[in-house]
Amino acid sequence: MEFSLSSLALFLSFIFLFLLLTKTRNKSKTLNPNARLPPGPWKLPIIGSMHRVIGQPAQIALRNLSRIYGPVMHVKLGAINLVVISSSEAAREVMKTKDLNFASRPELLLIKNVCYGATNLAFAPYGDYWRQLRKICILELLSAKRVRSFSSLRGEEVLKLVSHVSSMRNSPVNLSEMFLSLTNTVTCRASFGEKCKQEERLIDVIKGGLDLILRFRFCLVGVIGRNS
Repeated sequence: MEFSLSSLALFLSFIFLFLLLTKTRNKSKTLNPNARLPPGPWKLPIIGSMHRVIGQPAQIALRNLSRIYGPVMHVKLGAINLVVISSSEAAREVMKTKDLNFASRPELLLIKNVCYGATNLAFAPYGDYWRQLRKICILELLSAKRVRSFSSLRGEEVLKLVSHVSSMRNSPVNLSEMFLSLTNTVTCRASFGEKCKQEERLIDVIKGGLDLILRFRFCLVGVIGRNS
């Protein structure tokens, strides 16, 4: 029994050292060694500072940490290095003054799987491809003339919603579900010319995707090391 416990302890120690060396090697490859990282909480091997976030809402945990380490804070969650911005002055610097440096979204595996390799307007890397998508969207989809052309469609669906709510009389009404259905119907009719035949299933898929995307309800402003 003692031999088994000793062997297990030795094996676990070897695995820990191996992972620690791998982590250090990967860190030297992904992070600029000359870069000055913002202050942040103490990091453990492998999990980083994840133990400081788990157990409470992420936005509250990060708010408490920012009160200690400042409005620009470096947090490592697992293998991902993040910069958390928590003041209006720092947010203005990131989103307005130096917005081009932070224009691209983080390369998350979830976004690649859900958004066809991050090729949509919201998550495509900033560059010629994104600018072309934006141009097409503004000129062909969201121009004033294009939006006005669907005014009768929107009015028709809103009238149906009001009539349905009125017919409910004293019965409880779930406005959140109705507005979600209204948005889905207007979008499908404007895009495809007809209402979605499997609306409930589509709404369930949308809800599931939003739940995954919003699971961590805080803003990831930048990923350090991706472009260093």
